Amino acid sequence: MWEYFTEDDAKEAELLVEESLLALTEIVPARIIRSMRAAMVEELLASEDGRQIVAMLRRARLQYRSVD
Repeated sequence: MWEYFTEDDAKEAELLVEESLLALTEIVPARIIRSMRAAMVEELLASEDGRQIVAMLRRARLQYRSVD
C-alpha cells in the first residue's frame, strides 16, 4: 500500500497535519503532538481516502499559488 504515494503526497500530508495540530500546540505536551503528527500522516498516506484528500489539497494549493 505504501508504494502508491509520492514525495509530494507526503509533504502535503505533513503540511495538512501541521496546520491541523497548530491550535493544540499551546495546550498539549510536545511529545504527544509528535506522536499525533506521526500517526495522522501515516493514516493519511496509508488509506486511499487519505491520499485522495492529500491530492485534492495539493491541487488547491497549487491553483492558489498560480493565482498570486
